[in-house]
Amino acid sequence: MKQKILIIDDEVHIVEFIEKYLLSKGFTVSTAFGGKEGLIKAKEELPDLTLLDIRMPERNGLTICKELRQNEETHSLPIIMLSAKTSYDDKIEGIKAGADDYITKPFDLQELLLRIEKILYYSSIKKESNPLTGLPGNHSIEHEINNKINKNLKYAVCSMDLNNFKSYNDKYGHLKGNRLICQTAKIINKAISKEGTFDDFIGHPGRDKFIIITTPKKADNICSSIIEDFDQSVFSFYAPEDIKQGFSVVSIAIGIATNQYRQFTNPIEVLSVAETVKRYAQSFKTSTYKKNERTK
Repeated sequence: MKQKILIIDDEVHIVEFIEKYLLSKGFTVSTAFGGKEGLIKAKEELPDLTLLDIRMPERNGLTICKELRQNEETHSLPIIMLSAKTSYDDKIEGIKAGADDYITKPFDLQELLLRIEKILYYSSIKKESNPLTGLPGNHSIEHEINNKINKNLKYAVCSMDLNNFKSYNDKYGHLKGNRLICQTAKIINKAISKEGTFDDFIGHPGRDKFIIITTPKKADNICSSIIEDFDQSVFSFYAPEDIKQGFSVVSIAIGIATNQYRQFTNPIEVLSVAETVKRYAQSFKTSTYKKNERTK
């Protein structure tokens, strides 16, 4: 499905200039020649991104931007401000009004396209991010793995799951379950900071499931660090009497799929192998990680 860009500008030649270019790049384009019309179209059409001029009759771009941010349906709409104003204070006013970016006229169309694509990409990540941890979900995970495959890089995909989490959640409730999920995310972030690289990726595709994409050389140390910290902190989430009575404590299982030993052609294949290895790790009933070392 094509992404829709709404252009709001009272200068007809500017609108037509941008419209023609964006259409040639595969976007769907909607236009409005003034603030009042633009505000109506933004609310009715809910575009993927809006290009919004500052200087317009009736209502200027700053006012429109603020109104869009206050509206429940358009509050997260990506907005790029367009203006002939070049001063630093003007840019600050645009950002304060809620704009995601600011570009001054005249501008290079290729630069505008790059800014649009960048904001649309981060907007898509934000939309599908896990609401509890803020970590990216399935789309971003697959995109990240695909990049590694296309660039022919060495990588390790670590799939992790919390054993006995449902039992914990049933006994202690969703609020404490959420806290344990958030604690796990913090532990993973700490392990990446301590043992990983700047390019490592953390995803959260589901309730108690996490994904790490790192290098084969770093995977073992990262997983060991996660398990050590998790096992040390998890007891603080239980009542002492439950521990004494032998209540099953949550542990973490990690399965690693790497292209050190075999080649993968797509993200689904990589994730499937990582999932299979993780299920094997879960059979040990304690926190552990296992790695796929098969060549097929």
